[in-house]
This record gives sequence, structure tokens and C-alpha cells, in this order.
Amino acid sequence: MVGYKPWIDRAVAFEERIRQLPGKMTITTNVAPPLTDETVTVLSSELRIPIPLSVRHFLVGGSGGCHLSYAWFPGSLERQRIYSELKEYSLHGGGWLCDSPSFEDFQRASHDLAKFGAAVRGYELDRVLCMRSFPFLMASTGDLLALDVDAEASDPPVVYLSHDGDWPCGPIAPSFDDFLEAWEQLCYIDPSWLYRFLNAQSGYIDGELPQSHQVRRLLGVLETR
Repeated sequence: MVGYKPWIDRAVAFEERIRQLPGKMTITTNVAPPLTDETVTVLSSELRIPIPLSVRHFLVGGSGGCHLSYAWFPGSLERQRIYSELKEYSLHGGGWLCDSPSFEDFQRASHDLAKFGAAVRGYELDRVLCMRSFPFLMASTGDLLALDVDAEASDPPVVYLSHDGDWPCGPIAPSFDDFLEAWEQLCYIDPSWLYRFLNAQSGYIDGELPQSHQVRRLLGVLETR
């Protein structure tokens, strides 16, 4: 199991480090205190889909909700580097992770997506997956990251729920803990960009792909392996 408190501490430390990058940097750091088991039990009983065990462990052992986000708008030299490697002119990351007060809203969003969503781009919506999954993070685009609780009750996989068909709905990590570890390696990149970092063989996000190393270099993260 991931140590959730140390994981959060590393995420906060990362945001502090990247404040020094040249250009304009907007950072949000808001970490709520952990919840008690009793509080999580009551909250879970009030939701359409109960809180999965892995998320419960995060809420009790880490935080009742983390809003960690950054947006980097670099100067001309760094902007050229970002575009040459990622075809973007800025870098964005983070989001509301396991924000317990928002769970009901997240579930309402996935329910509405299943009932009323329309794929306006290249991929069809998986309405059944949207309805049965437990969302724990909302991307800036309105897409959701969720746990497919029907797939494996003890440790369900993380799935991406696209609201407009820009990306396919489906698994991106084998478990919640695997997602946290890979997302950390990807510098907490905006969830709407995660499909750029899928391993073609495993189908999951991978922090060791060439483009994953590129993100770390761009953000000045020291490679330790």
C-alpha cells in the first residue's frame, strides 16, 4: 500500500520546487486533514456508490481531500522546448483528488454523463462504465477518473470517463495505488493529458516512457533511476 501521507507531502514539495521555474506559475495547494473511520462510514452510507476501500484508506491515512494544481506559462525559450517535445505551449497539472465533500457531485456528474452525455468527437461513451464507477478526481475538462468497482471488488482499476468522446472510456491503471505512483512519476500532469502516457503493451499510464522523462526534464525533476 502507498503511504498516503508521504505521497501528499511529496506532491506539496514538488509544487514548492516548481515555483522557481521561469515564466508565470500559478499554484494551488490545499490539503484537508484526514477523516475518521466513523466520518467516512457515514459519508459512504449517503452515496449512491459506497466509498471503495482504497479511497477510504486515503481519506483516513492521508487527507479528506487534496486540491493540488499548477499551471506553468513559461518564457519563450522554455515554451519552444515544451512545444518541440509535447506540442503544447504550457504545462498544467493536478486537480481535486479524493475531495470527500465533492463525492456526491462527482457521482451526479458520472450519472448525468451516462444518461445525457453525447460523444461529439471520435470515441463512444461507455454509459454502463460511467454509471457503475466511483469517481475520485475531476479533470479541468470535466472528464472524470474513477474506480470501476464492478471489475474487482477488493482493489478496482482506475478508469477514465471522457465527457465528450475526446478519449476512450476505459482503464488507465490497475489500481488506485498504481495510479498514484504513476501520476507522481508524471509530475501530476493534468488528467486530461494522461492518454499521452499510455504504455501500448499494458494499456496503463507509464512513468518510464520517453515522453514521461521529457515531462520530468521540462519541470526540472531530478531523475533518480
